[in-house]
Amino acid sequence: MGPLSDVFLLKIAACVLCLLVYYAYRCMIVVRPRKVAIVERYGAFHRELRAGVHFLWHPFDGLLYTTWSYTDQEGSKCHVTTCFVSMDLRQMDTPPIKCVSRETTPIEVDVTVMYKVIDVARAMYEVHDSLNYFYQCVLQATRDVCGTIKLTEMQGHDHSIGDRIVQYTNELMGQDKGIECVKCIVQNVALSPEVLQERQKRYEAEEQHRRKMDVLKHEEAMQKRQHALLLEKSKFEAEREYDRRVQELKPYLDHKFTPDQVVALKTSEAISNAKRVTVFMGDAPAMHWVTKK
Repeated sequence: MGPLSDVFLLKIAACVLCLLVYYAYRCMIVVRPRKVAIVERYGAFHRELRAGVHFLWHPFDGLLYTTWSYTDQEGSKCHVTTCFVSMDLRQMDTPPIKCVSRETTPIEVDVTVMYKVIDVARAMYEVHDSLNYFYQCVLQATRDVCGTIKLTEMQGHDHSIGDRIVQYTNELMGQDKGIECVKCIVQNVALSPEVLQERQKRYEAEEQHRRKMDVLKHEEAMQKRQHALLLEKSKFEAEREYDRRVQELKPYLDHKFTPDQVVALKTSEAISNAKRVTVFMGDAPAMHWVTKK
C-alpha cells in the first residue's frame, strides 16, 4: 500500500508541476523593444507593459486587442489586429486625395504622412479605430490646406504645404486621441482625370480651329495671289493693246493726221468692210444697206 501511494503522489505532483509550468507559460508575456501592450483586469484598464518579460494573472488579466484599418496607395482597405502597439515613427502612404484648389480647380494630391503613437491607452480607448480616424483627419486637413492655395503654388517646391497639413491634422486629432502627426511630404499634385479630359477636349477643339484658320488663311492667300495674277495679266494685255493701237495708228500720226481725221478714216473703212449697216437718224425709220467687201 505504501509504494503504490508514493507512486500515485508522484504522478499527482508531476501533473500539478506540468499545470504550473503551462500556467506560467501562458501568463508570461514578452514585449519587444519599442512596443507597448495594454493589460485589462476584469475588462477595465489596469496597466501598460513596456519592453521586457511580464506575467499576467489569468483569467483575471488579459491583453487588449485592437483592430486598426488604413487605406493603401491602391485604395484598398487594410485591417491590422494586434495587442502590441509600436511607438516608432510610422509611415502612411495615402492614395491620391481629391481636392479643390483656390481657383476651384479639381486636383489630386499624393501625400506621405509620418505619424507616431504617443499615448497607447488613449489611442486604443478614445476611438474604436484610431488609425482610420487619423487617416480621415489627414484627408480633411489636406483638403482644407489645398483650398487656400493656388495651383501654381502647389506645383512648386513649397514645403510649407506639408507643415500646414501637419498642423491642421494635429488640430483635428486633438491631444486626447494618442496619435500625433509628425511630418507630411507632398509627393505629387496633379489635375484630376476629369480636368485632364476636359483640357484634352479643349486642346483638340483649339487644334481643329487652328487648322481651319490655317486653311482659310491659305485659301485667302491663294485668292490674293490669283487676283494679283489677274491684275498683272490685265495690265499686260492692256499694254499690248496699247502698243498694238500705237503701231496701228503710227502711219497716220506720221503723216500728220489729226484725231478727228483718223476717226473719220477708220469709220469709213469700217463701213466699207461691213456687210450690213444700220443707220438711225432721229425719229426717222432706220435705213439698211448692204455693202460688198
